[in-house]
Amino acid sequence: MLKPALLFMLLCLSFSFNTWADNPPPGTDPVLERQLDQYLTQQSFDADVAVKQIQAILDSMSEQTPLETRVRAQTYLLFSYLYQRQEPQTQQALDDLLAIKQQQPGANALAEIIAAELEVHIQRNQLNEAYLLADSLSELLADARNPRVLYWVHALLGRLYRIDGQYDKALVHYDAALVALMTTNDERTLTRRSYLNLQIALVHSELQNWQRARQLMEELVSEAKQQNQTQILPDLYLSLGYVLAGQKDYTAAEAINKQGLEGARQQNNQLLALTFLNNLGSIYIEHKDYPSARQVLTQALTEVLPLNDPDNEQIIRFNLGYIKAIQDDAEQGLAEMHQAFSYYQKKGNKAEIEGYLTWFANAYRELKDYQKLADTLEWQLRLREEIMSEKR
Repeated sequence: MLKPALLFMLLCLSFSFNTWADNPPPGTDPVLERQLDQYLTQQSFDADVAVKQIQAILDSMSEQTPLETRVRAQTYLLFSYLYQRQEPQTQQALDDLLAIKQQQPGANALAEIIAAELEVHIQRNQLNEAYLLADSLSELLADARNPRVLYWVHALLGRLYRIDGQYDKALVHYDAALVALMTTNDERTLTRRSYLNLQIALVHSELQNWQRARQLMEELVSEAKQQNQTQILPDLYLSLGYVLAGQKDYTAAEAINKQGLEGARQQNNQLLALTFLNNLGSIYIEHKDYPSARQVLTQALTEVLPLNDPDNEQIIRFNLGYIKAIQDDAEQGLAEMHQAFSYYQKKGNKAEIEGYLTWFANAYRELKDYQKLADTLEWQLRLREEIMSEKR
């Protein structure tokens, strides 16, 4: 099974684009704001290095440091822990950030605090809690004036609604983020615009408007190359590869995933590299090239085991189980698929569960187990009806 636009990548993008370098807004510390901009530009994929970098900036602050600047830095520290799944440190950083609310910050800082809390809920798959915050956050944005905050928060809300399949709401927030982006013109404007256009392309891909999604992604890749923004190419290749596979253009999908894997390796971005390896394995499965799929997925499993990355580990195990079920031992392979599938069932994302059921159906069809195939298709149909009912 292919993994779509990498959640980790999206989180890092929403995090990494929080910068308005040329003219820090009123109510902030210009020197520290520039240090935070520089931190984003030079941010390391090494978690320990990233934490030390942002902690050094926090340690340089005093009681006179404006709350908006302090909140921004504290948010970056929180995200450094969050995206590396260091739960105790994440909770402590979140508690420290929420404590600032008692100092009655202005609308800009308060919006950033609530948005950071919402981000934590998304990462923890606590979507009900995220939606409760989203309503109050949307109202608060009417009083916010910092373009960086407006850009980031609207992009975050757009992503929340995209995850939930509320595509109209998602596009409204992406448009608002683009409006905020129009007030800037610095070296990171292309990167921010690329992120937003990427999100819009993902909306089209989830609606299976593959041709429009492909057009948007190829335009982004072309612009990034023209502007020599090579650092964002691996992220773009990941989504383009997913879209190409959706179009069943597997030859092009394989080539673009290999390019992305090379770029992720060069950036020392292990989580992104793992997703490319998984998606290459999935493409080989589509080709029924099971030896190549097994080889690349076994390599991915070896690399993921030392990491605390259950999302990548379980999807890799699921795909390996599928190959075993088709090629070697149907009973053992299906058991491995079900074991990995239970992880996603616990997360409770019905759309995600529905996607995995497609692969169970494929397996039962290959194995000519038509009773289980019928049961799976019936389960899948019920889930689709539930999803559509919840969106009405």
